Amino acid sequence: MNRIEKLNKFIVSLVLYSALIFAENGTCQAAYVPLNHRLYRFLERAETKHYLRPVLDSTKPLSRMEAAEYLVRLCQQVQNGLRIHTVERAELDYLKFEFQEEVERLNGSAEHYRSRIHQIINSRPLKKILPDLLYRNGKNLLSFEDEQIQIFLDPVYRYRYSATDSSGPADSERNNHFTNGFLIRGYLNKYLGFSLDFRDNKEWGSQKYQLGNYTLPGLGFVRATSPDFIYHDETQAYVKLGISNFGFVYGKFKNYWGSSAGGSMILSDNATSYDQLKLEFKHNKFKFTSIYAALIDYRYSVEDSLQKKKYLAAHRLEVAPFKWLCLGISETVVFKGRVFEPAYFNPVMFFRSAEHYLGSPDNMIIGVDFKLTAVRNVLIYGELIIDDMTTSKLGSNWFGNKYGITGGMVVADPFGLANTDFKVEYTRLRPYVYTHANSINYTHYASSLGHPTGPNSEVLNGVISYRPAWRWLLQAGFTGSRKGLNSGGVNYGGNIEHPWKLSDSLYPEFLDGSRIEFQEINVQISYEIVRGLMFDFRAARATLKRAASADVKTRALSVSLGINY
Repeated sequence: MNRIEKLNKFIVSLVLYSALIFAENGTCQAAYVPLNHRLYRFLERAETKHYLRPVLDSTKPLSRMEAAEYLVRLCQQVQNGLRIHTVERAELDYLKFEFQEEVERLNGSAEHYRSRIHQIINSRPLKKILPDLLYRNGKNLLSFEDEQIQIFLDPVYRYRYSATDSSGPADSERNNHFTNGFLIRGYLNKYLGFSLDFRDNKEWGSQKYQLGNYTLPGLGFVRATSPDFIYHDETQAYVKLGISNFGFVYGKFKNYWGSSAGGSMILSDNATSYDQLKLEFKHNKFKFTSIYAALIDYRYSVEDSLQKKKYLAAHRLEVAPFKWLCLGISETVVFKGRVFEPAYFNPVMFFRSAEHYLGSPDNMIIGVDFKLTAVRNVLIYGELIIDDMTTSKLGSNWFGNKYGITGGMVVADPFGLANTDFKVEYTRLRPYVYTHANSINYTHYASSLGHPTGPNSEVLNGVISYRPAWRWLLQAGFTGSRKGLNSGGVNYGGNIEHPWKLSDSLYPEFLDGSRIEFQEINVQISYEIVRGLMFDFRAARATLKRAASADVKTRALSVSLGINY
């Protein structure tokens, strides 16, 4: 039996053993809230406006039970006299309905909410046609509930059309993207929750695709059997077991650690999902999370071959010492050459010390972040990561000083404009951040586990959003970025796959290399027709500047319609 088979046997045994223990003592272990769910924006606004404080939401995804707890707290505040805008109240009522099962577990009952789906299926023409088992609860296509089991099933569909016109040498592009799949989640008794989200994707259009099997940024396995289209699928699936304040999760899904909107530097959702064991502990004032995950150390091959693996261990403590301050500290390590490392499997071990003990040159990153809500309607946040640091070289451009910073601010209802939010964020990443010798780079399937722009870059984002009604989102934004790329065979620290070597400069300047500058203004209009059925329109104008070449100006628009996407 090889090491991988032994590890798989250990994981299965651990899950089954935990299930036997938790069967008698378990607490409700709800599925996670998807990272693109409207809940996160709602909670951020509620915290910024001092409706809810503190909100420990910088360790994502939140569970559906955590979401329900915050919603119940806010409802109690409203019942005690808190005044909120009618749009906010309407969205609160909708979210209580969305998390109805979890709210009922907390309150024993939930208020009746008549959704648009209720109204449609109970209309006279459809009531005679549709079978009674469809949308019985007014939100899920199929549902089954009794005293011990709750199961919910929904379809996943989306069609998106996008068009891009460019002033450069590239031809104008027209692209179609169709997604289909399904989502199943539920509870088995009170101690076990589960979720399965499968999505199959096909892309086609005016461009020609590379033939074969490969990967693309943010995706996992991609297949093209014709130059006219590509296929790729994504499955996120996991089971959750719980006892008291502890949660144990085994499955394949994404994580997002930090408060930044443009991409967390320590652990983001930029790469595709990955297999992991996850331990969670939650208290009123703090959350602790520990992860042990398997990553794909992707290398392109013309022929089909089993990709090699590397491994990620990570843990994070998020604490709220005051209601106006949330602090987070995270530590991650990427390693390979062995399947199981006991030192990194220890959830409370200081990884830097463990690395010294092991004498192994693994890829370590430590990060700290904060959220500050001392002033009503203003949320200030920041993040610092240190990949490597030589204290005697601080203040210089020493290649080994690899760190990144993010700072941002959210203003709710600026200048008295109700239901409006303004957000601005700046990120700066030094050369060689995330890179490491021995090809242990901070990637999964060739995409960064951290910030999507990668090393030797800076990004400024600004966005203003307005909700005339809770179903609507009107948004305008600006993005400006600069990045120094490797050029002419010279390594300037701008490629996450190319670590520093002896032939490279000891003191690379920030943004050295072939510099590119990108500026974009964009608008977005979204409308939720019924629960989960979303119409989305986006348009953008962008300028790309490169040294010694003409500026490239592009205009892009996209229109999509999807359900539960």
